[in-house]
Parts: sequence; C-alpha cells; structure tokens
Amino acid sequence: MTNNYLQWLAATDTIWWHDSADPRAADAAIQNGAVGMTTNPFLIASTLTDPRAGWTEAFSAEWGGPKEALGAKASRDEGSGAYARDIGALSGDEKALELEMRVGARHAATFRQFWGIKRGAGGVCVQVNPAKPGDAALMTEQVRKIGPLAPNICVKTPATHAGLVAFEEGVALGFNMVSTLSFTVAQCVAAAEAYERGAARARSNGITPGFSAAVMMLGRLDDYLRDVAADGEYGIPERAITHAGIACMKKAYGIFQERGYRTMLMSAAARGIYHITELAGANIIMSIAPSIERTLLTANPEQAQRADRPIDALVIDQLLELREFQKAYDERGMDEGDFITYGPTNRTATQFTEKGWNILLNC
Repeated sequence: MTNNYLQWLAATDTIWWHDSADPRAADAAIQNGAVGMTTNPFLIASTLTDPRAGWTEAFSAEWGGPKEALGAKASRDEGSGAYARDIGALSGDEKALELEMRVGARHAATFRQFWGIKRGAGGVCVQVNPAKPGDAALMTEQVRKIGPLAPNICVKTPATHAGLVAFEEGVALGFNMVSTLSFTVAQCVAAAEAYERGAARARSNGITPGFSAAVMMLGRLDDYLRDVAADGEYGIPERAITHAGIACMKKAYGIFQERGYRTMLMSAAARGIYHITELAGANIIMSIAPSIERTLLTANPEQAQRADRPIDALVIDQLLELREFQKAYDERGMDEGDFITYGPTNRTATQFTEKGWNILLNC
C-alpha cells in the first residue's frame, strides 16, 4: 500500500531503513522508499520463531538443508564470506551468531540493489552478542566473522568502551560498522571519533574504509527519562519527555555537521510519528519499524522538513532538571567508561539478550 509520507521522506535528504527482520514487511517497505534494514537479536529471534515468516522454506531452498529450518545446511562459495555448516551441529553463542548471519545474508541480498547509490543506502545490520557489552575481544572476533558476509553488511557493536574498541577495529579492517545501544550525544561523538581513528589506520594499510553510522535510540531515552522523572516526582510534562530524544539528536546532528564527521547519524526506537516528523529533512538515516510505518500511513502528517526547527527553550530547561538528561544532552556529559553504566544501555542490552540472543541459543 502506498505510504505518501514515507515516499515523500525518501525524496528528501533523509534516508530511511526498515526496522525488522521479517521479509514480508521488508518487501512492502521497499515499495515506499526503504533502502536498508536494521536488525537486532530480538527482531531476528521474533522472525525465526514466526512460522508465517517463511524461514523454514527459505533455509531449505537457499541452503539445501532439510525441512527443519534450524537444521539446514549452508553451501555457498568461500569467497563470498559465507559458510557451509549444519546449524543443528552448533550450540551456544556460535549457533546464535550463525542464525543472525544467515538471516542477515538473505536481507543483504535483497537490499544490495541500493548499495552505492548514495551514502547510507543499501546497508543491512547484524549485531554482535548483546550479553557481552564489556568484552572487546569477543566482540572483535564476532566483527571479523560478520564483516565479510556481504559488501553491504553493517556490523552493530554497542556504544560502550569495549564496543567502541571493536567498532574501531572493524573500521580499520574495512568493514561497515554501526554503533548501537546509544542514547546520548557523547556516545554518538565517541563513535564518530572512533571511525576517524579506524579509517586512518585502514588507509595506512591500503584498505578503503567502509560505511559507518552512530545510532541514537530516541524512544528508549524518552522511556528511561519518563521513569526517572516519575520516580523523583519532578513534575516534568509529557511534552518535554517526548522531545528528549529529539533534542539530543538535533544537538548531535549540529555537531556532526559542524565537524564534518563522515559517520552518519541514525535515529531509532521511535515511539510515535513525532520521532519521524520532527527530524524530517535531516541528512540522517531513520530506522522505522512497521508499527510506525502503519501509523504514518493512517495519520498522513504534513510533508514538512522540520529538522532545522529548534527545540523550545522551555522544554530544554524542563528536561535539564534531570541529571540523566544532562548526561545525554551534554557532549561531555559522560566519559567513555561510563557509557556501559547508563540506564538505557543496561535496559536495552538486557532486553536484546533475554528476548533475542537467549532465544536464538535455544532455537
């Protein structure tokens, strides 16, 4: 079904990626201008455990395995960065990662048509183990496995100190990298700086640096600050809370534009269409979930570029009453070593682990 707003958005400087691992929803999104896909362990576990998504048939047809999707065998060329193993023989983290890679590989083939058309188009994300956000060595090992899977695969690592070490290493190796579990201006800037260091290392070794993006999970920041405000009885109005993520994104966007960072910003975890409409027109990637796509279709909001509109000063003043918002909004609000302790980082890593990675372990 034609989504007028999303088709208009795709014609601006804003690029939008489909936030789902479900091939049925992806096909519809492409018709409305989606040129990439963001996945995570939760989304991949959700689609693999949904019999309507067709993964049993896909695994059997594409990899020549038996009817049971999770026992299928891969049989692709070594040079493609692929693999040839029986999933049924795997266990633990190796199995979970293999499942993520196979789903990612299929979607990468779908979105490859957009790769190289313009900066930010054609990527498909595959995430490292979310249960180990402090283990740089493990994440780097997984980056090395995921990175060569396809030219348009983007490896997601968390915006923790250890995750940024793995991120920089991936950039130095020439892989496409995305910094996720990120909610603050400081985390986005740290990712952009890590890319610059990694890209310099890559070039010094004759490697062309890949694409990179820094995620800002807008709605998850809002969710956290709403709880903080309620717990402390601050009396901050809901209108201010729902602008917290947007305010941090606009702040980061201004910094990125001023400094000319080559890393793109990516907004994610929208909770309402305001997370889309208030950033429309910015040269960023928007990760948009099917539920938000449907709401935009129904609401059909005004097709106006609002990215340059400043946030109401009163709203910022209200939010600044919260120390946790100060951490998110101030470029120096947190040191890199503090990223792993930030509330939304812990919340999101736990959800991705319990409702995603752990399910993949037991598929």
